[in-house]
Amino acid sequence: MLGTLIATLLLSQSQGSQIKVPEDGTLFREMLLNSVDTGKQLLMLRAQVSRLDPPKKSPLHEWQFEYLSYGMAREKDDESFNLRIRVFNQYRKSENDPTDYVLRMLMRLWDFNRWRQNTDHNPSWHQRSVDVYLCAGGSPGAEQKIMEDPFMGDPREVPRVNNIYIYSIATLDDRLEFAREVAHEYGHATWPGYGGYKKPEAWASGDMAERVYMMWLMQEQQKKRLKPDDMMQVELVKMEEFYDYRIRPDLKRVGLKGPDLAALARLDERGYSELLGLCSYAAALMPHDVFGKSLWLAKKNNALGYHDAVIEAATRVPKWSLTVPRGLENVPIWIPLPAGKVFGAKVITQKGSWAKVQPTSKIISIVNPAVKPWE
Repeated sequence: MLGTLIATLLLSQSQGSQIKVPEDGTLFREMLLNSVDTGKQLLMLRAQVSRLDPPKKSPLHEWQFEYLSYGMAREKDDESFNLRIRVFNQYRKSENDPTDYVLRMLMRLWDFNRWRQNTDHNPSWHQRSVDVYLCAGGSPGAEQKIMEDPFMGDPREVPRVNNIYIYSIATLDDRLEFAREVAHEYGHATWPGYGGYKKPEAWASGDMAERVYMMWLMQEQQKKRLKPDDMMQVELVKMEEFYDYRIRPDLKRVGLKGPDLAALARLDERGYSELLGLCSYAAALMPHDVFGKSLWLAKKNNALGYHDAVIEAATRVPKWSLTVPRGLENVPIWIPLPAGKVFGAKVITQKGSWAKVQPTSKIISIVNPAVKPWE
């Protein structure tokens, strides 16, 4: 029996993973990954080989899940790893198990959150974990829920959990669509909510994060710091196609025309689209840490509140250099410039806290006069 189990384990082993047999005899596969932004080995992926006994019940549907994989992370100088992601599945494939790729991608997204936004999962959730259920049934699609889980731990102390459900996973043959779903729902789970919309969704955080995460994953694959395995096996050409039809039109609109404040105030699809464009443009334009701060500085959880947070983030560092988004090189673009001075570009006109500038150098920098320190 043990020989058969190890043979199955070897078949399903991801590249670079190792078989581990702890003292309790539970077999699992383990892989260590380097953080993209720190370069340090801060991420750990583990897949438990044996079935859960008893299976885990999902709190939403009470469906049973027999397999568990989980992702752990540590701080730069810590020795211990702490739980951040759990992925439950109802079956396990001997090769190319989707659980492996979902977990790996989610830990990459967690890594972006940690080092580009300086945030972590909410400590009020059970063990700070986002729990993902890969469901055999249900209508194709996904959803995110924060709820209580009576099927975990002491029944007298029901923990609050942050769950993602991805349904009918056998139908998700399109790896790009699978990756998009993962990015979207993790955004709902971990990004601040900007909402009040009538459609297409009440809260825009999923679509905001989806575009930014997919753009960052594409850029890191272009730099050869990440591989297709880090994004559901999606090849670079497919990531670039997604960028070109889903993200670049928004970047071009905001970059060439500036943000439309009247549109941002709307709660229909036009306002929703304008918020997505502003967020994507800010992520493409600003350094990662400055953009990350913009997500959490809003005093109101609506699009105009986010716009004001982008402006505030642009003033809260003594100096920052912007990246001209792909497709906008050598043309006048709008940048957040409430008070600072521009080097490497000529200011053509000013409108409120935004300036239209013509690049004169490959590097454009903004120097702020007086800086309020980060809180």
